[in-house]
Amino acid sequence: YGVIDDAAARAVVPDCGTVPEGIHRYNCVRARSGWTGDAVGLARAYRNGDGVARNDALAARLFRFAADRGHPRAQWELAEMMRLGIGMPRDAAGAVPLLRASAAAGEGEAMNILGFFARDGIAGPRDDAGAVAWFREAAALRNDYAYYNLGRMYWEGRGGLAKDRAEAVRLWRKSAFLDNPLARLGLAEALEKGDGTAADLREASALYRVVAAQDREPEARQRAAAALSRLLGAGN
Repeated sequence: YGVIDDAAARAVVPDCGTVPEGIHRYNCVRARSGWTGDAVGLARAYRNGDGVARNDALAARLFRFAADRGHPRAQWELAEMMRLGIGMPRDAAGAVPLLRASAAAGEGEAMNILGFFARDGIAGPRDDAGAVAWFREAAALRNDYAYYNLGRMYWEGRGGLAKDRAEAVRLWRKSAFLDNPLARLGLAEALEKGDGTAADLREASALYRVVAAQDREPEARQRAAAALSRLLGAGN
């Protein structure tokens, strides 16, 4: 490795001597030679603090390098950081072209985020029908958040969809199977109330426990913990 002299890559990728031995050092060496997939792998490590010290600004620069060279995953990951203002100033409008390019390349994550943007009127007017269309495309690729979000649209009867709680529950079960905490929470709440499905407090409690133990969705964790306290207080 290092045979290819890619000055642009070397200007962005850190000195690989600062990266611990292992897969991330391997990613680093290859990224410095211009391999965009390895730049994405290294960016994710810095974004998540996985084997290296978390560094959002460096992660953003690495994602930008790969995104500028057309890497679809880098495009949506960079867009998400731009939306949230992580490692850079918040810029939801600037994220949209990246998301569209990533979605055009078949990335379900980008499609789901575009649906989220349309649903909530982020960087443009609210468009529930457009959101449903994006969620459907992403769900066809088995994106867990898209299953959840499409289910929420059925639950509320938005985007031209008739309110259909049973269909929402069906979609949330698909999402929960893929370990999505929001879907597990929505499913647990439906099971607790017997809304869209037969009531089942035992299954609801089991789902609440799983959601309360995860860190991926903090708000869902809090709601699940509160629900468990409520059920235990009622003797369930």
